[in-house]
Amino acid sequence: MTQLTEEIDASVPEAVESALGVKVLSTARIKLGIINRVYRVETDGGRFVVKVFRSRMWPEEGKLEWIEKQLAGLGILHPRMIFSSPRDASLFPNGFTISEHVEGRDAWAAIHDGSLTTEWFSEELGRILRSLHRVRVKAYGHLCNGEGVYDDFVEQRLAKTTKDVDQIAARDDDLHDVVRNRTRERLLPFKNLYRPVLTHGDPNPHNCILTQSGQLALVDWDNASSSIWLRDYAHLTYQLLKETDESGREAFFNGYGATDLDRETIERIERTFHLIWDYNSLSDPDLRSDSEEFRKTKARLLRLLREP
Repeated sequence: MTQLTEEIDASVPEAVESALGVKVLSTARIKLGIINRVYRVETDGGRFVVKVFRSRMWPEEGKLEWIEKQLAGLGILHPRMIFSSPRDASLFPNGFTISEHVEGRDAWAAIHDGSLTTEWFSEELGRILRSLHRVRVKAYGHLCNGEGVYDDFVEQRLAKTTKDVDQIAARDDDLHDVVRNRTRERLLPFKNLYRPVLTHGDPNPHNCILTQSGQLALVDWDNASSSIWLRDYAHLTYQLLKETDESGREAFFNGYGATDLDRETIERIERTFHLIWDYNSLSDPDLRSDSEEFRKTKARLLRLLREP
C-alpha cells in the first residue's frame, strides 16, 4: 500500500485540472479512510468529489466502472463517475476517480436532529436496494471487472472470517474455528437459495445523502460486491436498526417488498452476517484501544454464537 501524505493532498488540483480541463479554485479533504482519501473540489466548472486510492488491489480493477454502467440504467440516484484514472497514473500510482458532488445532507445528521425518521429512511433505502438487487452477477465475492470469484456465498462468508486472524490470535484464537463452524452450520441450508446479485456492501446512513429535493442518493460504492440481497439488509440492521427497532425493519420491507423467506429465516441469516462482522471487528486497532467497546463487541459476539 502507498502511504497517503500531504504531497498527495497538494497533487489533487493538478490531477483534476489535467483530467477535466477546468480551473481548481479550492480543495478540502472530507474523508481520511484506511484505504483512500476523499476530497471536495471547487472548480470553475462546478463542484466534484475526488477519491485517491491507497491500494492497487482495492477497489478491484474495473469494479467501479462496471458498477457505474449498471447504475446508469437503474434510476438509482448516485454521484455519477466522471473520470477514472489507470492504476499506474503518474500523480497517484494506485489510481483515482472524479465524481459528481451530490448536494445535500448526510442522512445520519438528518436522523440525529429529527428532520428524518428512521422509518422513512429504511423504507426509501428498501426501494433503492430492491432495484439494485435486480443486477445479476457471475459468481460471488469481489467484482474485478464485474465478476465474482466464489461459487457459493457460504464459502465467501467463511473466507471473511479469516480477516486479520493473526492480529487477534493472542487473545481470541479460540474463537476462529467456533465462528467458522457456526457460520457454516447456519448458512449451508441456504447455499443454493439465491443467485448472486450486486450489493452495495455498506448502505448505512453515512453513505446516503438526503438531497435538497428530498431524495436519497446512495454514495461510496467501494465495498460493493456480489452476494445475496440479505448482505445489504444485514448491514443496515447492524449499523442502524440493531435488534430492537422493529418499526425500522417493517419499514424496510414496506419499501423492499415481499421476499420468499419468512422473517425467522431472514433473521437467522442476518445474525450470521453480524456474527462475522463482530468477529472481524475484534482485530480493528481502534476497537482494541477502547477496552469497553471491545468488551461489548466480544460479549455481543458470544451471545450471537449461542443463538440458534
